[in-house]
This record gives sequence, C-alpha cells and structure tokens, in this order.
Amino acid sequence: MRSCLCPASVARASFKTSRPLGGGSAAHTGAGERDVRVTKSTKPASNCRVLLGKVTNRSFTCLTQSIVFSVFAFSGMDQDLFFLINHEWTSPALDRFMATLSSFDLWIPFLCVLIGCVLVFGGFKARAFVLVACAVVGLAGGALDNGLKHAVNRPRPTQVKAVRVVDFQKLKPRFLALWKPLCITTSQPEAVLKPGRSFPSGHTVNNFAVAAVFAAFYRRRGWAYFLVAAGVAYSRIYTGAHWPSDVFVSVFIGIGTGLLGVAAAEALWRRLGSRVAPELYRRYPRLIKDYPTS
Repeated sequence: MRSCLCPASVARASFKTSRPLGGGSAAHTGAGERDVRVTKSTKPASNCRVLLGKVTNRSFTCLTQSIVFSVFAFSGMDQDLFFLINHEWTSPALDRFMATLSSFDLWIPFLCVLIGCVLVFGGFKARAFVLVACAVVGLAGGALDNGLKHAVNRPRPTQVKAVRVVDFQKLKPRFLALWKPLCITTSQPEAVLKPGRSFPSGHTVNNFAVAAVFAAFYRRRGWAYFLVAAGVAYSRIYTGAHWPSDVFVSVFIGIGTGLLGVAAAEALWRRLGSRVAPELYRRYPRLIKDYPTS
C-alpha cells in the first residue's frame, strides 16, 4: 500500500535529515532561514503597498470625477439654489457688499500697496508667504483656470437665463465706483451661445488657494482668510457670474493648488536654497517654520 504524504511533511522530513549537528552551523542555518523568510515576506508586502497606492490614487481620481459630474448632473437643483441666492436672498446692503467682494479690480491698488509694504518691511516668513501666494495665484488663475474654462466650456448663468446682475459702474480708476450707485440689470439669454467660461470660478480658485497658503504659513491666524474666501465665492453666485456647482468644485481646486504650491516651494527651497543664498538658508532652512525675531 502506498503512503500518501503531503508536501509539507516531506519538506519537514528532508529539513530534519539535512540539518547539521554542530551548534554554530545550526545557528547559521537558522539565521539563513530567517533571512529567507524575511525576504519572502518583504517582497509581497512592498508589492502590496505599491498596489495599494495605485488603487488609492485611482480611487481618489474616480471619486473626484464622480463628485464633479454628479454636481453637474443635478442641474435643476443647481439652478434652484442659484435663483434663491441671486433673486430671493437679496437686499440693498448685500448688493453693495457682495459687489465689493466680487470686484477684484477694486482691490488691485490696495493689494499692490500691501504687497509692497510686506516685501520691503516684512521678515523672511512674510516675504516667503507673499512670493509663494503670488506664484500660486499665477498658476491657478493663469494656466489652470484658463485651461479648464476652455476645456469645459460651460455657459455662464447670464448666457442662458434671465439673471440679476449686480456690478459697479465702469469708472477708471475702478475704486471711484465705490461711492456711486450700483448697476443692477437683468441679463437676456443669448440666441446663439458664445463660448462659456463659467467653470471654474477664477475668483474662488485664487482666494481659496491663497487661504491654503495662508493657513500653511500662519496656522491659526491663516485660517481666518477662509472666511474671506468663502465670502468671495458666495458673491460670485450672488452677482450672477457663476453657478453654485462652479463655485463648489472651485473651492477644492483652489485648496489643492495652494497646498501643492506650498509643498513645491518648500522642496525647491530645501534643494536650491543652500546654493542660491547659503547665508539666508543657514538662518532659515525652512519656509513655513516660525523663527524668533531678532
């Protein structure tokens, strides 16, 4: 009668018969066995981590796309919320306040003066914050925002609906319109649609990108700027410039762009700072760290 032996029992039997009798050799063999076990268990683990990372990245991408397309899919709800904000939840005081938040041209002279003062009189961290914020706004408002507007080609509310448009008078310099009556008109849908530039909202992307940079550099104090960014985002719906879904998705685009900009700036400073400005790099090896004032 033939005996049936499982492969595991055969392997154990062969291992026992081939094991040396010396203590040192046995110890060496045991170490080799452990090395083999570690090697065999490490490779699958590393492969699993790589596979998990790929799956996570793809899942995050799919989730982001699903959120974007699901928001656009509920166009009826999008329009209902838009008309509530644009037509119903209004008042004369809100008209002026929202028009002030929404009009970037009004703030250009004040921002230029503020940035100049920070660059001249500010410390290393304040100057680094201004430079990183300006670079992020240039990236977000330039390549990213314009590229997405042309790619998505979504019509603005004023192109397809009768929308309440709230704006200042067209005066130069622009800030003189602050003391003039507002221009409140009703748009007429276009008979032939021109290229749409509704998605994303550049104002929202830029302000939330700056808010993310602000929070990265100044932690708790920086978080306050998210309130300003939220006000600007709401004003873009209130004044009739964007749909709510445009603004909603633009919030995440802006935050992501800001955080990526901070990470890229920190990596560049660590890599090139010692070569470009060695003395400054020795004093400030990191951009977003708090340093004692001298």
